[in-house]
Amino acid sequence: MKRIIAYYMHEYELAKALEFIKKPLVTDGFVKGEISDDEIIDLKKNNIIFSFLEDKLKIETPGSIKREIKTQELNVNWDNANFDNILSSDAEKNNITDEIPNFPAYYLLTVDGPLLENYKKEIIERGIELLQYFPENTYTALLKEGDYKKLLELSFIINIKYFGAFESGIREIKLKNINDVIIKGNLQEEYTISKSTTDSQGNHKEIKVRAKSFDVNLHNPTDKDKLLQWLNEHQIEIIGSSKFKVRILATQDSLDKYEISKNNMVQSITEYVPPSLHDALVRNIIRIEANNSATSVLSDILGIAGEGEIIGVADTGIDDSHKDFAGNIYKIVARGRVGDHSDPLGHGTHVAGIIAGNGILSNVFPDKVKGIAYKSKLFFQSILTVDNKLNLPVDLSDLFHEAYKEGVRIHNNSWGASTEGMYTVNSIEVDDFVYNHKDMLLVFSAGNSGNSKAPTNNGFVDLFSVGSPATSKNVITVGASRSTRNVGGHAKLTYGQAWRTSFPRPPISNEYVSGNSDAMAAFSSRGPCDDNRFKPDVVAPGTDIASTKSGAASLAEFCGTFPPNPNYALMCGTSMSAPIVTGLAALVRQYFTTIANHSNPSAALLKATIINGARQLTSADSNFNEPVLPNNHQGFGIVDVSLTLPNKVNDFNIYFFDALDIPALQLKGTGEAKRFLLKLDCVGDDSWIRVCLAYTDLPARALQNDLNLMMDFVSTGKKWLGNEGSKVPYDRFPDKTNNVEIIRIDKAGAGDYTIKVVATNLLKAPQDFALVITTNCKTATIQPI
Repeated sequence: MKRIIAYYMHEYELAKALEFIKKPLVTDGFVKGEISDDEIIDLKKNNIIFSFLEDKLKIETPGSIKREIKTQELNVNWDNANFDNILSSDAEKNNITDEIPNFPAYYLLTVDGPLLENYKKEIIERGIELLQYFPENTYTALLKEGDYKKLLELSFIINIKYFGAFESGIREIKLKNINDVIIKGNLQEEYTISKSTTDSQGNHKEIKVRAKSFDVNLHNPTDKDKLLQWLNEHQIEIIGSSKFKVRILATQDSLDKYEISKNNMVQSITEYVPPSLHDALVRNIIRIEANNSATSVLSDILGIAGEGEIIGVADTGIDDSHKDFAGNIYKIVARGRVGDHSDPLGHGTHVAGIIAGNGILSNVFPDKVKGIAYKSKLFFQSILTVDNKLNLPVDLSDLFHEAYKEGVRIHNNSWGASTEGMYTVNSIEVDDFVYNHKDMLLVFSAGNSGNSKAPTNNGFVDLFSVGSPATSKNVITVGASRSTRNVGGHAKLTYGQAWRTSFPRPPISNEYVSGNSDAMAAFSSRGPCDDNRFKPDVVAPGTDIASTKSGAASLAEFCGTFPPNPNYALMCGTSMSAPIVTGLAALVRQYFTTIANHSNPSAALLKATIINGARQLTSADSNFNEPVLPNNHQGFGIVDVSLTLPNKVNDFNIYFFDALDIPALQLKGTGEAKRFLLKLDCVGDDSWIRVCLAYTDLPARALQNDLNLMMDFVSTGKKWLGNEGSKVPYDRFPDKTNNVEIIRIDKAGAGDYTIKVVATNLLKAPQDFALVITTNCKTATIQPI
């Protein structure tokens, strides 16, 4: 017998499933139970979607993820001769005897499937709170003495395991010497601190030793004060703290981290990699403009330009004397240099121009340079320090709170740390901010760590290079495609010529940096994240992008000039792609607030609308080994305004359900579902349907709340699943990894379609969501059922 979950679209499908499933537990969205191999065949014959429950226990804790990535993905650079092994051997692991905890202590509790509401109720009745989800079907909880016995009474608890040093992965980063191992892409800063020691004659002396900063992640934010006290008692230097972490300076020639690993309050500890900037012919590529044959000029196809929107930007600085920002600056805050928001690097001014530059200084030139939301206003946070580093707060939420209080609801961040897809504590902070401010969308650049060094990828770009906090679940992460520019900047260079070390072999080494707008920029960071989520979410042009030039910046900071106009310059990077999407988000938000009369659109609604309108890049490099969207190269595709909102060029219907402020639409528990009936009465097979589900998840690695999107054509029973066919660890099963799911039907027949959103697993309820549906059938209707 196999344990399964069967998902049904209609009551008659539930009745059919119950003919085969033994020991059924029925919810509004699925039925859980047991079934034989022969009866599985019957389920398939009846076109019932199902997934198997894990028989072999596998718990993906921080430690198991680190071991997997370090041994398989990161490529250790052994430049130094004297070093220890990175990982503890099995023999060393088996000899560890200090894993017996004193209560209270944190444990991993594994249940026999989704967290059904009666399961949750029985756990709560025993005074135990589930804190965080870990795949598969495992949760952390703080257990007091006696709780262990209470849990053994529950038949659905199949495993109870102490969350020790190996589960956290803390032991796995313990090295003999901090300089012995360098992880690929690690831009970690080093510090020199004083340390007391005794020489061979017993004399006391102070020596200088190298230390690095680490983020100590807590199981429970309520433990922070106790952990701070413990660190002080152990004389471990504290840099700062936030809700979820304490940042420390530590040396690895001591036993500091070994001692921290014994502290049961600590879930994991990771090296802190400081963020850096992501810089390495836009409006017509993303189809925000259309050629007017009568006048041969470009015109906006939406008829809106960001009026009324205040957009936040945290970057190097801004040249507010540039005339392209006249009337478009709401407020500037100098966070990096007291009283100085100038832009000697040019990065922030360039980013700001892509979003909100009005293009006035380019009016006399045929190649006009204008921002995506050129009538919006900017709240600019200058974060450049006097030594040209980024001054970001230890708690990233402080940055976003400052902007939120000024009315910002869309915020651009063209910076990040090169962390090879890791979901870091900074990612948790970002997700936590959005979870607690669900009406503010954060946009992050994916990073410029793409390379084609791995010989197994046949000269195409490797995976696992997206940075953090771009690995956050609740943001839009933006990768870079190529622009159409074929003159100026890097346009005439191949990737092999521009970055020989990163792109040593064809085909990528022989392709031009710009010119092919259907291809990815080779330097653009790829997914997946360390929990297998797709990233980036979307891509936008990021090579040889023209925008406003800071008067304080040398031309050496740019990848090319913009002749014959010295007010602009060219830059390359996902830093340029992100503000394109930020500008588009402002247009989408303006559409909902002024045209659709939806006064408080959620971040999830903006995200779902943008992703729903994206189209697939078709070049080989954009789909290598992953031909179906979403994929780990381009995410859900390149943003396309003409498919995002109804417009002058492509008029279609858009329907949306934003559950943020509608309690009746919110999902209250595991197994609950919401259904919608879409009626198409258009004759012919040229009608198309696009559906996107997005939701803001709880802050923690992996999905804490899992919602799934399903759809069927009632007359034939044909079914579609969210993200079906993409390269993920399931076949025709619901996606349990991503908090965005799409369904796209290129040829949709007339008739009724049922759309269903199922709460497959909820750690904490209620869970809101955003659902966006577009179709070119102008007489279509949709309603909840």
